[in-house]
Amino acid sequence: MALRRHGRQVLLAVLAAAVTATPLLAAPAGAAAPGAVTTVMSGLDNPRGLAIGSDGRLYVAEAGHGGSDCPAGAKGPEGQPVCFGTTGAFTRVTGGLAIRLVRGLASIAGPDGSGAEGLSAMGQGAGGLWQLLMGLSTHATIPGLTAADTQTSNNQLGRLLSLSDTGTATIRADVGDADYDWSASHQSYVPQQFPDANPFAMLIEGSRTDVIDSGTNVLSYVDGSAVTQRAFFHNPAVGDSVPTCIARGPDKALYVGELTGGGNKPGSARVWRVVPNHSPILWRSGFTNMTGCGFDTNGNFYAVELQTTAFNPGPQGDPRGAVIKVAANGTRTRLGYGKLFYPQGFAVRDGGLYVSNWSLMPGKAAKSGQPTGQIVRIQL
Repeated sequence: MALRRHGRQVLLAVLAAAVTATPLLAAPAGAAAPGAVTTVMSGLDNPRGLAIGSDGRLYVAEAGHGGSDCPAGAKGPEGQPVCFGTTGAFTRVTGGLAIRLVRGLASIAGPDGSGAEGLSAMGQGAGGLWQLLMGLSTHATIPGLTAADTQTSNNQLGRLLSLSDTGTATIRADVGDADYDWSASHQSYVPQQFPDANPFAMLIEGSRTDVIDSGTNVLSYVDGSAVTQRAFFHNPAVGDSVPTCIARGPDKALYVGELTGGGNKPGSARVWRVVPNHSPILWRSGFTNMTGCGFDTNGNFYAVELQTTAFNPGPQGDPRGAVIKVAANGTRTRLGYGKLFYPQGFAVRDGGLYVSNWSLMPGKAAKSGQPTGQIVRIQL
C-alpha cells in the first residue's frame, strides 16, 4: 500500500520472509475449527479490496506490479525508485483459479513489483454491474513516461470506472482529482501534506456510492459523475488519520476505520460512526494500522490490521497482522495472528472471513521461498 503520505511507505525491497501457500478451494463452513486460517489463492499481484458478488463468488482488486516504464530519476513520495505498467486487474477467484476479468489497469510500484498503487477496491451497483476504484490522482502521474503510458495514467488514476455487462470500462467519476482539488482549497487542515488524494475504499449500495480517500482524509459521495466531500477525519495527535475502510453497520450508519500514519503507537487507530449531515463520532478505539473492516450478519465488527506493531511496512518492519473481532457487547478476539502478514481487504461468506494476505507483494516472487500476494480464509 505505497501511498503519498508520510505515514505510508512503499516496500523498499522484497521481504525475506517465506510462507507456505497452496491454491486450494476455500474450506466449507464448519470444516475447520474457529479461527483456522486456510490459503485460498496465491500468486496474486498486490491484492487489495475484496468483495462477494451477487453470484456468491469472491472478487479481488489486484493493484498490479508496476511495469517496465521506469523513467530515469523517477522517485516515489518516500524517495524510492518507481516504475509504471498496466498490470492491474479485476479478478474473480473460483475453483482454485484466478480469472482476470479486466486487465491492463494502471499500476505504479517499485522495480521489484512490491507496494503497488492502482486498483484498490470494487463493488457491485444497481443492475449488478461492477465499479472499480483506482487509487491516487492524475497529479501522481510519473514524469517522463512514454506518451502511451502517460495517457493511460492520466485516464485511470483516481477514477471510478464503471463496467458494462460485456466488461468494457468507462469513466464514471474523477474522484481523485476532485478530492485533490478539495484538499488544495482546505490546505490549512493538513498544511504539511495537502494537497493530496488517494481513493482507497468504497461502499456501493444500489445507486449510492461512498468513497474513502486515504490521502485527503475524506468520505466522498459520488452521484452520477459529481463528487461531494461529506466528512473530514481529523488527524490524531501524532501522524495522520489515513482512513482506509468503510462499512454499513446494523444501525444503518456508516463506519470508517483508519490506518494512522507513522509515529503512532499500537492501538492508536480509531473507528468513526458517520450519519448524514453530522460530523464523525468516535465509536471504537484501540486498533492498530487498520486496512479493512466490516460487519457480519450477527452484528460483529471486524478490523483488519496491516501490522500489529508500529507502522513500518519495509524490510525492517514486522509483517505480522491480525483481524480483531469486536462482538456486539464490545468483547474483542484476535484472529489469524502469526498467519496473517500485511493483510488488507474484508469479505464474509458462508461462515468464513476472507482477507488479502501479503497484500504488498507481487504475484511472482523475486527469489525462491519468498511470498506472493494471497487470499486467505478465516473460519468463524
